[in-house]
This record gives sequence, structure tokens and C-alpha cells, in this order.
Amino acid sequence: MRVKDGEIVALVGPNGAGKSTLLKMVAGLERPTSGRVGLGGQPVHGLGPHRVRRHGIAIVMQTPLSFSSMTVLENATLGAMFGAADGVVPEREARERAAESLAFVGLQERAGDPVGSLNLHQQRFLELGKALAGQPRLLLLDEVMAGLNDTEIAASVQIVRNVRDGLGITILWVEHVMSAVMELAERIIVLNFGHVLTEGLPEAVMRHPEVVRAYLGEAHVA
Repeated sequence: MRVKDGEIVALVGPNGAGKSTLLKMVAGLERPTSGRVGLGGQPVHGLGPHRVRRHGIAIVMQTPLSFSSMTVLENATLGAMFGAADGVVPEREARERAAESLAFVGLQERAGDPVGSLNLHQQRFLELGKALAGQPRLLLLDEVMAGLNDTEIAASVQIVRNVRDGLGITILWVEHVMSAVMELAERIIVLNFGHVLTEGLPEAVMRHPEVVRAYLGEAHVA
């Protein structure tokens, strides 16, 4: 599978299809047993997550992984430092990048607050801000809208769209909230038990008989 520069691509499929595992392999959190992963022609498979990050790949997981004893701004500053292409970002520059990323996700007013004071929606936005502070080329999103209400999902969709439109970041996105997928994704890739089932424009893909069968079973396929 390939993702083009500047695309918003949704990776969908039933539970156990291998979607999150694929993202973790791209991010260096798991090692592939075969195959290759590359960004802009440069291989990144087999590299540790910090080295993959320095190649320009960031991942935002469903479960927030911030440091609860630190402030929102301090967490985002660490994200800026971790994403440095040369491994070094001066603290002042890192804090500036962090402040910009928090403003982008709407958390600028909470910069000095402890992470524990944020609700789930805000903690997810903080994870996104941490990733953006490292100035990635490719952003991997793993079910970041799970458990959110309709208002929070709408806000999340707009921020993800702004990440691509405003910052030019390519997005590969695993999501089960299909209303968000249909609104935001420009292309859908369907994964089923580790294999690409089909890919294409959202409406056509979600009407594909094999996709319906994978999600709903044989009895629902006309």
C-alpha cells in the first residue's frame, strides 16, 4: 500500500484486521517480520521509534501517553525535542514550537495546567499537539476519535483537516467512527486479516461487496 504526499487516507477494517499493528510497524513500535516501510524513498523499517520519528513520522495513539506530573506545555515541549531531525532542539525553540502546536489544537489557554486537569477529548488533542510540535511529514492516527461525543468528533475532524490543509502533513488514519471517515477521508484502504481487501473513494469502497461481507457477514451481502 502507498500513501501520497498530502493525502488523508483512512485505514479501516473489522476488529483484528491488523490496522493498529500496521501503524505501529510504520512508527517503529513493532518490527515487521517481512516487507519494507519507507518514507520519501528512504527505508525506515527496523529502526527504533526515536529514529523513525526523526525521519518525520509521528503517531498518535488512542490512549493518551502524557506525563501526568507535567504541564500541558511541558509535555508538548518534549514532543518538539523528540521529533528533532538532528536529535537536538534548544529548549527555547522547543517551547516555541510547543506553544504553536497547542494553539493549533486549541489548548493554548491550558498550557500551564497539569495534564490531569484535562478531559479525554483534551488529552487526545494534547497527544496531537505533541506530535505536531515535532514537525512531522507523516502523521499516523490510531482511533483518536473513539469514545468522543458528536460535538467532540466534529471538532476533531476539523482539526485533522486543518493539519493537512494548513501544515501540509500527510495523514494515515485508523478509525471506527465511520461518519468521520466518510466526511474526512479522501481515500479508504480496507484491511482484513493483514491483507488489503480493496481501496478507493470512500463511497465506492464502503459499498463494495467484499467490504460489506468483511464487516457484516455473508447474510448481509445481496
